[in-house]
Amino acid sequence: MLFRRVVPFLCLSVFCLCPAQTPKRALDHSDYDKWNSFRGFGLSTDGKWLQYAWGSFDGEGTLEIKSTDSAKTHLIPRGVGIRFAPGGEWALFTVPPSKAETEKARKDNVKIDDMPKTALWVFNLASGDKIVIPKVRSFRTPDTAGEWFAFELEPGAAAVPATPIEPPKEAPKEGVQTPKKPEKRKDHAVGKAVFLKSLKTSEQIQLNDVESYFFTKNGDLIYVISSKSGETDGVYRWVGNEKKGHPIIVGMARYASLTLNEDETRLAFVSDREDYSGDPASWGVYWIELSSAKVNLIAKEGTAGLPANWWVVPRSPLTFSASGKRIFFNTVVKPPKPVATPSSETPIPPAATDRPGFDLWNWKDPLLQPMQLVQVEQTRSKTYRAMGELLSGKVTQLETEAFPNMTVSTKNDGRYALASVSLPYQQEISWDGSYADQYLVDLHTGAKHLIKKHHSGFMSFSPSGQYLYWY
Repeated sequence: MLFRRVVPFLCLSVFCLCPAQTPKRALDHSDYDKWNSFRGFGLSTDGKWLQYAWGSFDGEGTLEIKSTDSAKTHLIPRGVGIRFAPGGEWALFTVPPSKAETEKARKDNVKIDDMPKTALWVFNLASGDKIVIPKVRSFRTPDTAGEWFAFELEPGAAAVPATPIEPPKEAPKEGVQTPKKPEKRKDHAVGKAVFLKSLKTSEQIQLNDVESYFFTKNGDLIYVISSKSGETDGVYRWVGNEKKGHPIIVGMARYASLTLNEDETRLAFVSDREDYSGDPASWGVYWIELSSAKVNLIAKEGTAGLPANWWVVPRSPLTFSASGKRIFFNTVVKPPKPVATPSSETPIPPAATDRPGFDLWNWKDPLLQPMQLVQVEQTRSKTYRAMGELLSGKVTQLETEAFPNMTVSTKNDGRYALASVSLPYQQEISWDGSYADQYLVDLHTGAKHLIKKHHSGFMSFSPSGQYLYWY
């Protein structure tokens, strides 16, 4: 009987001694924003340094660089865009101003040109020493070799002590000059100053009027000049070992989409050099064997193989095939000549400004009206892929409005291409999935063979280009 009385008492005592627990708060988005995450992993070229960034969504991240064979670690608050220089001795990255600095400048009504700007850090991984270059807009380094890196400054940045290098005066090789000298177009912007700095000697060189540039694998610089007068417009190659520039092609024109093949023996670009004064100017696709610098035209408006009234898309992106024997570019129906718009002094009738918008849609349209509105800009800007054979000069229009998507086998070197046509089944997207007819295209003959109709899923070439597989 005594036992029965004691046990309830003990249980009650234990219960009374336990403190009351408050319910845990449910997590919300403010908690997620504070969690740290890792991103942007990478190794130096010699494999001795590992870099990654970490930080919270609403905070300022930290760049961490760790040695792979020792305990040495470098922590750089707000470091972003890291690039290891060839050899693994240096790392380059930008450090933007802190949020507090920027916010304070805004409250103080600091002018835009005087706002805190991003700085470039040139960081020695072994010693931790750094060179800080303030107000840097962008920078680039070569991938595999070379002691030089390049950078651009923000407008209004203080002058950097550097040796100016004028465009080379040497005569270009045969065939690289534009035969005529038109007046500079008003829509042809003048280039900016680009600075080159040596990681070995800290020597700095300044190239003026540079419109675009990139490094080759061995550390040379390919760059485009657009000067105020247009007399030095062209494509140049700056050789790091010589500290000297050499002309590749010279002449007043716009040069864009400079692309090297895999072994960097051929350079392709698009230019309006043959129709610079046109309105609108017609662009062409060109390539150069760098050992000879002879300019070869692949395609322009009216070239055999392109549909009538089609032209090369201005500033079209370019792609070499793996072998470097083919070049791929974009074409489209040539737009009508732009109609002169009324000047600000010409009164516009009220009816033209007050007219309401109107969208016409039919239930038989391939896409629902909301999807049409979302994709209208994509449809208007659609371009079509074409191919040029460098050695024979043959041009083939791969994609058309009837066959708008085509993939070439064997890294763009194969005889066959796979064409996917989804237009007949676009309505089905509203209630089912995506479908397409798949065709095998013989690039030698142009023949198209239907492989699978109403196909939903993936289809691709085998690596050798001998088989097709799908699921």
